[in-house]
Amino acid sequence: MILALLASVLLTAGCTRGRDDSPLHLLLITLDTARADRFSYAGASPVETPAVDSLAAEGTAFLQAVSPVPVTLPAHASILTGLLPPAHGVRNNGTYRLTESAVTLAERLTAGGYRTGAFVGASVLDSRYGLDQGFEVYDDDMPGKPGAEFEAQRGAEAVVGRALAWLDGVGEEPSFAWVHLFDPHMPYDPPEPERSRYPGAPYDGEIAYADRMIGRLLDGYRDRGLYGRTLVVFTADHGEALGEHGELTHGVFLFEPTVRVPMVMRAPGQSGGQRVVEQVRLIDLVPTVLDLLELGPAEGVDGRSLVPLLRGDDLEPVPAYLETRLPLENHGWFELRGLRTPETKLITGPTTELYDLASDPGETTDLAARRAGTVGQMLRDLEVRAATAQAGSEGAGERVEMDEATRRQLTALGYVSSGASTEPSADGLGPYEERRIRLTFMLRNRGFRTLALERCGEILPAAAGDRCLDRLAERLPEAVAEAAPRRGGNAVLGGSPEELLAVAEVAAGRGDLETLRGALTELTGCLDATARGSTPSPPALRRAARLSQIGTGCFERLQYDDALHAFLLGERLVPDEAVFPYNLGLAWERLGDVGEALRAFSRTLELAPGFARAEEHRRYMEAVRRRLGPAGGP
Repeated sequence: MILALLASVLLTAGCTRGRDDSPLHLLLITLDTARADRFSYAGASPVETPAVDSLAAEGTAFLQAVSPVPVTLPAHASILTGLLPPAHGVRNNGTYRLTESAVTLAERLTAGGYRTGAFVGASVLDSRYGLDQGFEVYDDDMPGKPGAEFEAQRGAEAVVGRALAWLDGVGEEPSFAWVHLFDPHMPYDPPEPERSRYPGAPYDGEIAYADRMIGRLLDGYRDRGLYGRTLVVFTADHGEALGEHGELTHGVFLFEPTVRVPMVMRAPGQSGGQRVVEQVRLIDLVPTVLDLLELGPAEGVDGRSLVPLLRGDDLEPVPAYLETRLPLENHGWFELRGLRTPETKLITGPTTELYDLASDPGETTDLAARRAGTVGQMLRDLEVRAATAQAGSEGAGERVEMDEATRRQLTALGYVSSGASTEPSADGLGPYEERRIRLTFMLRNRGFRTLALERCGEILPAAAGDRCLDRLAERLPEAVAEAAPRRGGNAVLGGSPEELLAVAEVAAGRGDLETLRGALTELTGCLDATARGSTPSPPALRRAARLSQIGTGCFERLQYDDALHAFLLGERLVPDEAVFPYNLGLAWERLGDVGEALRAFSRTLELAPGFARAEEHRRYMEAVRRRLGPAGGP
């Protein structure tokens, strides 16, 4: 139902054209990482969003809009094609490309005589991933591009400026502009005055800043006399967890904070202030826009036109398909799929969960065990929808190799990929077990034999001591050689701890990994450990500080194994300082080892009970471990 009377809404063909009967312009605004509950039009919100609220006041707000995937690239592929991820084949950031077999909204509008331009705010939507299909201009120039080390994102002010400059060159021709603003994405760092207006809430400040830039964009259309002839669509690719359900950002789980998104449409001639409470999906945007622009109906899409809802008519409810492969492909953990209705949500992976959204909107009580019939029916429906979407989609999306520069850019945006395989290896090992074996030998070969034996015992409980390591080596022989430190042709560096630390610092700065690893390995044998509860000596404190800097530098350069080595050495010197177990937890988390990360964050909280970030990461790892279940992963 719609919460306001729509008797005066006459979305007929005539209202989709300007007063001179010319085609309407289209402005699509996608705000990255925007929660549905951060906009005033939707109800109580901690953020003031006057620009988006003005669109809602002039148009229609959809209060239950759902993204099929809480990951930027695949979600935008769905927005621009009207297809579900199994159909368009783009399942994650950085490792998939939309191929020409998929038809984008830009291609459809180009065929209809439109000028088309796209302006994106982050390298995760770079043209190499195929979303540029059909766009006359695809502006993805990040600061410093085309060098390999260019910035991963640019601010909303720059993006909006590029879009308005392009608009000046279009003139009176019908135009389609897609403007993507990335600012609410982690890390949250709003400019002034939003930083001061939202102290202690930087995410909210980013939303407010983005809204201010959306206002500037809309004013640009007004100043050019185009606003009255423009269909404006505003939405987001996904939301942000902000710690709910243990998730820090997005992409890992399928709970409401990350899959519910804002959605507003404003069409010339439409009465404003309408609120649609029926569930709608991002894949419905393409057929709806084509319908409103009289270029439909859209064929070969998974979505459907929402124009009947805009007119006040009924539309048969349709469940929303959900998925995320990011935790599997980036960390070797799990894949999740789900099905959402306005009343119920099913999430299935290592475990299956069922939530009653009507009585439990916070998704706190899993009803799967009590409603087995509902679970069975929704699982069957999920399989049918996934299979239907995938049928005939062969070649729609292709895997691409992620080079080091791309990996660094995506990591800077928070999409960290360990590079772990998601398929069993040639000798039948699953991704969890293979990574555990490799990490075990990395620890042993770098001097942490006791910890390596503990981990070996977890993998092969029936074995003990060196026999355990021997049996482990038989299962994955290449892990032994790959984990061995290389020291410039096996030459021993030698020297005092201070000399070896100096070598490590210089080698880390130069990116000389062989020398760095050799120095860290030799430091393992010459640094005396400090007993827990004892006061570290002044030399131990100085050496620990240097190791902390080395490890932090390695971590920032994505050398997580090397960061782990430096932090482990530092922890031996100052075992009662919270900084080292915390950093160890971050490194283990990036490497996909849930058990070690949990132990490290728990140790951090023993030493510093009020450390809020450590508690957030501990809860996150606990949530991941619950999803993995008893058989899943390290």
